[in-house]
Amino acid sequence: MDYISESMGHATSDHAITQIYIEHYPLEVQMKNNMKLLKLQEEPEVSDDKAQLLAQLSSLSEDKLRQLTALLK
Repeated sequence: MDYISESMGHATSDHAITQIYIEHYPLEVQMKNNMKLLKLQEEPEVSDDKAQLLAQLSSLSEDKLRQLTALLK
């Protein structure tokens, strides 16, 4: 999120402005747009379950993601 905020020129450290822009687009649309910008090949469509999980994970804070990954080890 820091990289996106910085790239968009948002000066606040809480990412509120960046989140306002990003939250309007579902994760699937974000990924498709990223692939276009980066000129990557499009991946096959993900299952609904996987898409839901990715959407949930992308909404977590960095601290929550760290806690979750620590539980996986």
